[in-house]
Amino acid sequence: MSHRIRLAGPWEWCGIGDPQEPLSKKTGCQLPFTLAEDLCDAGVMLTRRFHRPTGIDDTTKMRIVLVASVKPTDVQLNGKTLPACESTDESEYCFDLTGRAEPFNQLNVLLMPQTDTAATLHAVWLEIMAQ
Repeated sequence: MSHRIRLAGPWEWCGIGDPQEPLSKKTGCQLPFTLAEDLCDAGVMLTRRFHRPTGIDDTTKMRIVLVASVKPTDVQLNGKTLPACESTDESEYCFDLTGRAEPFNQLNVLLMPQTDTAATLHAVWLEIMAQ
């Protein structure tokens, strides 16, 4: 059994160049967010800030789940890349947050353009696992 906390909005996005340098100012957005071909050649960084849920400590098993049309290039919490973990669904990408959440957090998701499909981030949630 697990508990989900949806990270709907507000999100921000900005175009990213190489090596991951912002090419545009941050702009507010909502999910789902689709990387349009004309936004930027290198990709976009989507950002969402959130507080650590109450009752969570460093031993609480927690992960971030992204529903996306393509695998994100990088997912970071507070500037540090998160390790991927197992998922049961092809369109879900999971990342371990256990022991990583601070009282206030910034989640960054880097999406890169794809030649065969639009890069879309459909939904994101925190999943707190029962112990």
